Amino acid sequence: MGTTAQISLSGKSLSSDQNIGIITRFRNDLRSELGITSEAPQGLGRVGEKGDAVNLATIIVTLATSGTLVSIVKLIESYVTRSNVLEFSFRFPDGRELKFSGKSFSEENLAMTMTKVISLTNQIQTPQQPS
Repeated sequence: MGTTAQISLSGKSLSSDQNIGIITRFRNDLRSELGITSEAPQGLGRVGEKGDAVNLATIIVTLATSGTLVSIVKLIESYVTRSNVLEFSFRFPDGRELKFSGKSFSEENLAMTMTKVISLTNQIQTPQQPS
């Protein structure tokens, strides 16, 4: 088993239906391209149900290996480079968070972002021991 991460999507200028449509396509791409399954967080509505659009555009994934997060970030890159209004965020159970925005996601900062992701995946795989 691996660490879980909550992934949220928002597109401030997009309608609720558009946000839900994008997260649905993202979930399908996770499954078909990367073999990663996802689920809605407990207590939140399912896609297609009425509810808070921010919550409906949230999924939970399990990061089984250190390469899983890197693969997900590369998939996110393909989404944010197509639409600069999209923002994705990862939230981990220990409170760490990574955010990606189409407005700031460029080739220039991709290398720096991937370095942060690799560092984070190393921390996920070898959790810090309590002092």
